[in-house]
Amino acid sequence: MSKKDSFKNFHDQIKKLILSEKESEALALLMQEQKNPLFNIEQQNMINTMIIQLTKFIKQKEQSNFLANSSKADLLKMFITKCYDLVILDTLLQKYAKSFNQNDFLKLQTVFLDENISNDLKINFLNIFKSYDLDYDFVFLNSNFSKTTKINPQSQFQLVDNDLMRKVSQDLQAMFFKETTKENIANQIVNKIYSYYFNHFDEIRYSSTELFDQIVNFIEYSFNSAYKVDQHFFNWLKKILE
Repeated sequence: MSKKDSFKNFHDQIKKLILSEKESEALALLMQEQKNPLFNIEQQNMINTMIIQLTKFIKQKEQSNFLANSSKADLLKMFITKCYDLVILDTLLQKYAKSFNQNDFLKLQTVFLDENISNDLKINFLNIFKSYDLDYDFVFLNSNFSKTTKINPQSQFQLVDNDLMRKVSQDLQAMFFKETTKENIANQIVNKIYSYYFNHFDEIRYSSTELFDQIVNFIEYSFNSAYKVDQHFFNWLKKILE
């Protein structure tokens, strides 16, 4: 049997084990044959790549099985203590969202009061809770202002629901719809302002027209320093984008 045929048979054997969901056996065989002198450098590199990918897959599968067999209380605890892992949250909500009680909501409340969690991530959690129909008035800390407000995932809290942010966003898209790069920058800026001022939009000291004009100047200045940009606005936006 040629070296080429030997590797093909080996590869087919690995594939058959994986399709039979015998990943651990496949991994053991890969590691056993990792330094087989019958295989050339390219084939050994392929084996090394398969080992890395299969090891990662097995770990993910084990975690998924572990989470699938975990109780609501355990999943809540893991989510809160493990840096708000989205995989854990997704499993928790898929299994138990419809059975959440007052105590469960109070545990989730800690997410929105954590000053070390960005507004972006908190808003993401609100959107996830909205998709699972969670109905609860959470206290949301915006650490940029050291203020709290109540917000329900079922309320109208998204960017398009705010008159100022929606108007500025629409005007910028109309302005740059033929310039993809500038349009993407504009969207990023608007999203950053929305996130920074979340639930405190009355703190923005610009009208929609002023905000639109200043953002356009800022973007054009980024491509051509000959453009004039208001220094006060530049400093204001720079702080938001940091």
